[in-house]
Amino acid sequence: MGLLFTLLAFFLALGILVAVHEWGHYRMAVACGVRVLTFSIGFGPRLLAWRPKNQKHGQNTEFVLSALPLGGYVRMVDKRDTSQTISAADMAHEFTSQTPTKRFLIVAAGPMANLVLAVVLYAGLAWWGMPQLAPVLGVPAADSAAAQAGIRGGERVAQFGYAGDALSPARSLDDIRWLATQAALDQRDMQLQLAQGRSITVRLGHIASDGELGEAFNNAIGIGRPWLAPRIAEVLPGSPAAQAGVQAGDTVLAINGQTLPDGMALLHAIRANASATGAAAQQWQVLRAGQTLSLQVQPKAEEERGVWVGKVGVGLTPPEWTTVRLGPIEGLQYGLQRSAEYAWLSLKMLARMATGQASTKNLSGSFTIADMAGRSASMGLLPFISFLAVISVSLGVMNLLPIPLPALDGGYLVHYAVEMLTGKTVNEATFAFLQKLGIGMIVVLMLLAHWNDVQRYFPQLASAL
Repeated sequence: MGLLFTLLAFFLALGILVAVHEWGHYRMAVACGVRVLTFSIGFGPRLLAWRPKNQKHGQNTEFVLSALPLGGYVRMVDKRDTSQTISAADMAHEFTSQTPTKRFLIVAAGPMANLVLAVVLYAGLAWWGMPQLAPVLGVPAADSAAAQAGIRGGERVAQFGYAGDALSPARSLDDIRWLATQAALDQRDMQLQLAQGRSITVRLGHIASDGELGEAFNNAIGIGRPWLAPRIAEVLPGSPAAQAGVQAGDTVLAINGQTLPDGMALLHAIRANASATGAAAQQWQVLRAGQTLSLQVQPKAEEERGVWVGKVGVGLTPPEWTTVRLGPIEGLQYGLQRSAEYAWLSLKMLARMATGQASTKNLSGSFTIADMAGRSASMGLLPFISFLAVISVSLGVMNLLPIPLPALDGGYLVHYAVEMLTGKTVNEATFAFLQKLGIGMIVVLMLLAHWNDVQRYFPQLASAL
């Protein structure tokens, strides 16, 4: 069921994004007077086909849903298609007979529709209100930029921004983490204004990175982990913690004399020192109603995926959440800003990978996208919409790249832009040769992306290969 759910979420996401992309081409073609023969979502055998009534004068488009939902197409009256027989009267509605400006607009409308969709989705989330982690900093990794700046965990951020720029209100930890990532990539420092009144400058201008935006890069920054207090929210009846006298509301200060900075340290301490013969007893110092108590806790050893860990039967107080909800104008501004930032980040990473400044391990293939679709859908509608926005930006940016590839729009846009500027068409033989080069480039990128997926999800297979 998990695999089926992931596949359904993946195909649903892909279907929505493809439909919006092709709708952009279709609507602009109709507006420019080009006759559209077929609007198809998917390839291969047809599952459903219909011709809507009351189409615009001169249009009789057939809308098709096909069996393979891995793309789509808009088939227009086009003399380059040898399967078409075009009458003299239809030549006025033929694609290549249009001005280069119209052809440019028709091709550009697809990726632009994806970018507009991302803006609308992000804005819609802001208008509706999305639960996000409160702007409270977790304990940073040792030797990270945040730790060196004096962040210890539990600090609430009131305002944040690039050092030297005007600060913005901190609505969520996600916003702070997003800016920290961009600041590190741009080699800029970050300014945090804490709710307690203290101002902190996080030096991100010299973050060492191998070009891979992975765990090591995030740990070097040190911002993004949620704050998890070492506070007991629940004690299971009859558990080792209950027998030792631990109560809900207790704050665990230390175990065996080792101070606990946060809840994660508490969990690690509980799970440590266990084996098949049992778990070592622990001396807990807890804060209860202003008093410090000492409790003797005997964890129970349990095997978990082949590893013995200690269990005491407690649940911790979860991180603090907040609902970020913006007004009409502010929400639209958020949608525009987040879409533009993600598009720019995508372009920067592609440029850095092309010049060797970033690792090609940042590329992801269909396995990763499908996994993200399934995970986000399992979390609910709002996370799935957020995932759609991210992928829609990526799809729009990818299709605008000036690569002469039949499957992408960017190469054709360059073709038509040259014609608009010079009044001369690009030699078809030259363009066909460039398309072959483009196919080679995209095949290499796809192979790299899917090899990264194999390493992520099938490490044993990758090592065998």
